[in-house]
Amino acid sequence: MRELRKLNDTPVLMMTALSDDANQIRAFDNEADDYVTKPFKMQLLMKRVEALLRRSGALTKEMCYGKLTINPEDYKASYDGVELTLTLREFEILMLFMQNKGRTLSHDTILSRVWGYDFDGDGSTVHTHIKNLRAKLPENIITTVRGVGYRLEEAI
Repeated sequence: MRELRKLNDTPVLMMTALSDDANQIRAFDNEADDYVTKPFKMQLLMKRVEALLRRSGALTKEMCYGKLTINPEDYKASYDGVELTLTLREFEILMLFMQNKGRTLSHDTILSRVWGYDFDGDGSTVHTHIKNLRAKLPENIITTVRGVGYRLEEAI
């Protein structure tokens, strides 16, 4: 890690099963920015990563894709300048799509990244939230990839 720090200041988050104080202190002494021990909640990990990226300046205040704009810090989204009223889960799904523009995300990926690995629900949970999210968007920019999942498309 010391060699990495000589090259750049990329944020470093250590993820490990080693939860003892000595290992954590060693990681911070070697300039780790954060330390997470297994098991962990996916939402907590995502928030830690967001905080690291925000502090490093890598997380921009606004993310735009076509007519869609998301402000992760304020949990606000708008489409063509009109603010969308979204639930927290809908916002998190939309943000996940924005972070993966044009890529197909499987039901399992969406479920684990938004709800966490220990969530007992199934793909119908994702389907229901996608349906509700589509109803709130003026244009259908979420494409179903049959048998795989969903993808965010830029409106024409």
